[in-house]
Amino acid sequence: MATDEIARLAHLFAQAAVNADGWLPALSALSAATASAHGELLFLDRRTQAPFGWWFTDVEAINLDRFREAGGYDPRANMRIATTGRPMQIVHERHYDLVQPLLTEGEALRDVWLESRVESGCQVVLLDDPDLLVGLAVLRGGRDGRTCEADRALFAAVAPFVRDAATISIGMERQGAQLMAGAFESVAAAAFLLDGMGRLMARTSAAEALLRDGRLLVIDGRLVAPAGGAMAFARAIAQRLRPEPGLPPPLATVALESMAGLLVADVSALPRGVWSYGATPSVLVVVRGGALRRDGAAARLRAAWDLSPAEAEVALALADGRSRAEIAAARGVSLETVRSQLKTLFGKAGVTREAELAARAAALIGAA
Repeated sequence: MATDEIARLAHLFAQAAVNADGWLPALSALSAATASAHGELLFLDRRTQAPFGWWFTDVEAINLDRFREAGGYDPRANMRIATTGRPMQIVHERHYDLVQPLLTEGEALRDVWLESRVESGCQVVLLDDPDLLVGLAVLRGGRDGRTCEADRALFAAVAPFVRDAATISIGMERQGAQLMAGAFESVAAAAFLLDGMGRLMARTSAAEALLRDGRLLVIDGRLVAPAGGAMAFARAIAQRLRPEPGLPPPLATVALESMAGLLVADVSALPRGVWSYGATPSVLVVVRGGALRRDGAAARLRAAWDLSPAEAEVALALADGRSRAEIAAARGVSLETVRSQLKTLFGKAGVTREAELAARAAALIGAA
């Protein structure tokens, strides 16, 4: 298997992660490299079982109305849905052959496959969670023949890079676009951007809370984990700053353990141009953990209204529907202290009533 070919395809998909116009050229290159007629990338809404993002290299080849009418989204008719495997499991013609006799509604759809030259090929689930499934496929017609072992090996080698590109593009659409644009304070994720030298360029308010609490550190301008998993964390960043020649590194997930609880860091290499002088965002670190949502909400309130940590906690408690007495008891302070903090909060938030403060705080947290 040619490393140069994998690297070329990986680069095309990495570019597509930040520019949706790049998906079709990348899919066309993958289908050509695997001697296939078509390439397909599907983003499926798990709740409705309907695609909300679909790239197909020759959309004219498929009559979508006939596809739907023939049961294209029905696992009793569609062999590709019926053979959907676990994430990153390559499925191909041998699997299709096994399920074809079991399909009860597939006759009309087989005619659509034949007309569109998509009756064989191979596929893989890139991402699968309760809300979203992302799938990749290269498809062939009868005159193209079936995929061979070399075709499937190349497809399997490129699939992790397509998965990482899809992960980055989804993250950017949900919240990372704001991050990349520089509006870090308006993003709820605990995210850090590192430049080509590994120096911390920017961080969100939730990420700032991690630094303030000592769960992550910045030493000599570089992001460091003081807890268990520190070596793996440093190695994941270094590998994405200085990848091995030829192949960009896939996303790395590192567990960081501490007395404050478990954190999980996703470390991604961001696409780079041919020329880079180390000043462009090169690595994205997103940290997850059970306590982070509340930390992020408090950080968002502090940034929005210039609150002290104690004032932010009071505002959060109000947004949760707690009374003044409950807040005082939970914080171990007097009712008079809470009244004083509320008075200050009213002024900073520009409100005059407790209910209005709670509503505005809840709206800010909900927008996170």
